[in-house]
Formats: sequence, structure tokens, C-alpha cells
Amino acid sequence: MNALIKAEFRRLTATRMWRWALLTAVLLGGGLVGLMA
Repeated sequence: MNALIKAEFRRLTATRMWRWALLTAVLLGGGLVGLMA
């Protein structure tokens, strides 16, 4: 039971980190394009 909860928590955390990484990459990319323009 505890192992199952840990696995689920790890999966949710990985998904959330992936979304934050993607959002950060988009924001940084947009900022760089804005500075170059």
C-alpha cells in the first residue's frame, strides 16, 4: 500500500515537473526572442 502511494506520488511529481520545465522553457524562449528583436 505504502509503495503504491509512493509510486503514484512520484508519477504525479514527475508530470508536474515536466509541465513546469516546459512552461519555463517557453517563457525563457519568448524572453530571448523579445530581447533580440
